[in-house]
Amino acid sequence: MFNTAFLVVLYNKTLADSNTLRAIAQADVDLAGGKLVIWNNGPAGLTERDVTAFQAKGLEVAIVETIGNISLAGIYDQFMQNFPAERYVLLDHDSSIDREYLSGVARVQADELGVPLIHAAGAIRYPTRAGIPCGPQFGRVFDDTHVVNSIGSGLVLGQGLVETLRQQYGQPFDERFFLYGVDTTFFRRIRASLLTSHIRLIPGFEHSLSKLEAESEALRRFRKKERSYDLGLTLRFYERFPTNILKFAKVSVGHVKRKLLGIPTNIQYPDYVRAVFGGRHYRNSAR
Repeated sequence: MFNTAFLVVLYNKTLADSNTLRAIAQADVDLAGGKLVIWNNGPAGLTERDVTAFQAKGLEVAIVETIGNISLAGIYDQFMQNFPAERYVLLDHDSSIDREYLSGVARVQADELGVPLIHAAGAIRYPTRAGIPCGPQFGRVFDDTHVVNSIGSGLVLGQGLVETLRQQYGQPFDERFFLYGVDTTFFRRIRASLLTSHIRLIPGFEHSLSKLEAESEALRRFRKKERSYDLGLTLRFYERFPTNILKFAKVSVGHVKRKLLGIPTNIQYPDYVRAVFGGRHYRNSAR
C-alpha cells in the first residue's frame, strides 16, 4: 500500500500543459512511497508519456486513459478502488499546488477528509460553511451540524473515511453525476454520515473558477445544461418529500417568471425536468 496516491485528471491536455504535474515535478518535498496516477479522460490519447521527472521524486507512476470522457465521479471511485493507499489526493490539471499544500496533505489521517483553502481572484472562495467562505484557519474546526461545501480538486481522503463511505453508499462518490454535482453530493454524503467533524482544513492554492471567468457562448451553454442536470438529479436523489415537491415548484415558478420578464435563466428547464423525472444524466448510457 502506498502512503499517498495522487490523482491528476487531464482532459484535452498534455502532460506538459498541466500546471499540477509541473508543480509535482518541481516540489521540494519528500514524495517517496507515493503513487501518481495521471488519468487522461480524452478526447484523444496522450502522445507524450515521459514520467521520469516524477519517478525522480520517488513516485511510482501510472497512466490511465479513458478516451470517452467518463464520469468524474467514476474516475475518483475507480482510482481509490484500484490504487490502495493510506490517503488519496484528487487534483485537476491546473491546480497551483505548492510545498505548503503538500505538507498539509501528509498530515491528513486515516479517518479524516483534508479540505484545502481555495483562492481565486485574490480571496478565499472554498470551502464554505453555510455558504460563507471559511477564514484562514487550519485543523479540525467543524462539527457535524455545520453545512460545509467545497470543490473536488485538492481533496484528501483518508483510507478509513473512504471505507466508511463505501459501507454506507457502495462508493464514496455518486456516479449518477458526471461533472456538476460530483463535489456537492459528496459533501452531502459526508454530512449524512456524520463525518463533517472529521474535516481537516489544510493550506490550499490558487485555482481558476468558471463563475469568475469570461467564457465562450458554447461553453456557457454546456455549463447551463450540466447545471440543469445537477439540480434535477440532486432534487430527485437527495431531497425528501415534501421538500422535493416544494423545491420543484419554486424552480418551475421562478423559471416562468424569468421567461415572462425577459430575464436570462441559469438552467435549461426541459433538461431539469428530464433529470427530475428520468433520474439519469444525459451522458449516462446505462438503462
